[in-house]
Amino acid sequence: MKIEKKDFGYPVWVVEDIFKTGVVEEVLEQADHLPYVPMEGKRTDKTGKRIWMNQYDWSSFVEVCELFDSDFMKNKFSEVCEKDFSKLGTRIELCKDAKGSWLHNHFDDKAKLFTLQLYLSDTDTSTSFMKTNTPARKNSGWFFANTATELHGLKPLLNDRVSIIVNYCDETWRDRSVIV
Repeated sequence: MKIEKKDFGYPVWVVEDIFKTGVVEEVLEQADHLPYVPMEGKRTDKTGKRIWMNQYDWSSFVEVCELFDSDFMKNKFSEVCEKDFSKLGTRIELCKDAKGSWLHNHFDDKAKLFTLQLYLSDTDTSTSFMKTNTPARKNSGWFFANTATELHGLKPLLNDRVSIIVNYCDETWRDRSVIV
């Protein structure tokens, strides 16, 4: 795994090669029949189904949940961000974002103390930080320690996009059914 710190007015770390060979392909294969969902404005505005990976008993989904809920990964991200995520709940969403989807610039919920987005497909449009676009490449992504001041959004997608969002959440996170 390669990690590089960037500055967008706040620290964002870019990560590459986080999954071992074959995991991305297995997730995509097992999720193939799940629908792409359009987003307009806010992900939480969606009436479409959200895909919480802990709610499926598929081998690749279980593997992803175990990886990011592990002490190893929580300690790795804690070390890099200089914050303690070791006792937090792990929330993992598979996002199948339809072409044309977009999100307003926003700040994450304060209950999410860590946000990681990993791309399972290549696309030219990705998350923007402080209105600066970043690319999305398969098996790469970004993360930050959330202080609720990290402005980020998404310009309209030119193609369908598949990614995984991992959050480490404190005890104030409302829906405990999505915690691994």
